[in-house]
Amino acid sequence: MTTRILFVDDEPHVLTVLRLTMQRLMPEVEADFVAGGVEALALMDQKTYDVVVSDMRMPGMNGAQLLTEVMRRSPRTVRIILSGYTDMETVLGSVGSVHQYLLKPFDPRALRTVLARIRSLNELLFHENLRAVAAKLACPPSVPSIYLEIVQAAQSPDATLQQIVDIVSLDPALTAKSLHLANSAFFGFGRSVSSVSDAVQLLGVGVIQSLALVGQLFSAYDPRKCPAFKLEQVWPHSVQTGVIARNITLARRADTQEAENAFTAGVVHDIGKLILADSLPGPYGEVAEQARSQGKPLHELERELMGATHSEVGAYLLGVWSLPLPLVESVAFHHEPGLAPPPESSLLTAVHVANALEHERAGTTQTGNHGGLDTTYLDGAGLGAELAGWRKVAFLH
Repeated sequence: MTTRILFVDDEPHVLTVLRLTMQRLMPEVEADFVAGGVEALALMDQKTYDVVVSDMRMPGMNGAQLLTEVMRRSPRTVRIILSGYTDMETVLGSVGSVHQYLLKPFDPRALRTVLARIRSLNELLFHENLRAVAAKLACPPSVPSIYLEIVQAAQSPDATLQQIVDIVSLDPALTAKSLHLANSAFFGFGRSVSSVSDAVQLLGVGVIQSLALVGQLFSAYDPRKCPAFKLEQVWPHSVQTGVIARNITLARRADTQEAENAFTAGVVHDIGKLILADSLPGPYGEVAEQARSQGKPLHELERELMGATHSEVGAYLLGVWSLPLPLVESVAFHHEPGLAPPPESSLLTAVHVANALEHERAGTTQTGNHGGLDTTYLDGAGLGAELAGWRKVAFLH
């Protein structure tokens, strides 16, 4: 089946380059090219597209606005921003409309890689067993409103730290989690943090966004629903995995934005457990108890007895929320990174290793969690020799 791609850019010479490049290097793709959002939506009334690739900065309707409308009209269409470096932070922070970004100048090889990864992820997230489990779930929770508020405030050209502080202060659960994390040994600030303002300043907006993304879901969960699901263990493990993933990423790349993404991925990596415990407390409680009593990997028993793993269910939810592809992928494959399509994803690697090291530190690798390292994956990616160094930076504090 032919892949249909719609390219949108307001600069005629860019469209010309895109057209010539696609004809030369990806002739098997059916591609259309338009100069703005209005024209793109008009064309979508006539055709169905598998992928829409849009420039971010365009007059009238910008790329984020266009892709938001594309999402409303055609949720299964893959939405990609073609961005200059100066737009990257905006793209990474966008919510609900952008699956992935590609840097200018356009490289069709990068697009081909993204499409391959999306196809692989779709095969995982839309297989028959997962669909059956998803059909039994309660209505998937929507993206937490406070997360959207923080992202919107952070993206404003007139944004101030005080605006973020004001938003956090209105949410008792997020306030408590922010102060708790700021005072934890993992961040090692070396002093008592008692104000929201200090917590936000020390942790950074990216970390606060991560806490807002999942904090409400954890806070709203009633632990009496599924006693076998140990919420008091899963939340600290999630946060600590995020911190370790952040440390590993900084050691590999010294990129603060990517480190924030790694923290987010670590915090959300087990969100599928919460969804299963909340929606299917009886069956999931039995699976959790069997994993604990038999010492078997939880994700293997989930697949055997329920038809889908917490990793897949978590990735399914993040996919419904239209969060960035690398984040969804890191959750989907965090126990089985070898199943992810090449090339190696630094975000997935950071979360996989962080999850395993945190289970190792907590002594939970033999209690049904089995956060074991996939050394075959690491060696295949040429990263086996890095593990000793990552162990050192994992628990810096």
